[in-house]
Amino acid sequence: MAQSKRASALEALANTSSAIVLSLISYQFIIGPLLGFAVSMVDNLYFTGYFTVLSLARGYVWRRWFTTRLNAWLDRTLPDASV
Repeated sequence: MAQSKRASALEALANTSSAIVLSLISYQFIIGPLLGFAVSMVDNLYFTGYFTVLSLARGYVWRRWFTTRLNAWLDRTLPDASV
């Protein structure tokens, strides 16, 4: 059974939400200080938020594209199979 658009969006959101926490913590407290960059938490939130929106959109579009293409290919190749 194919993944619904809503399920695709929820999966992309869960995946990206966990990444946002790791990104904020790792950059603010590990990577930034190790490299000598002083970035405020507010600036870090802006940067992370921007890239999070891009990541959500990218993940959703790729998942839908592959789901559509894979199902079309399976329908042509194996008429009785579906993902």
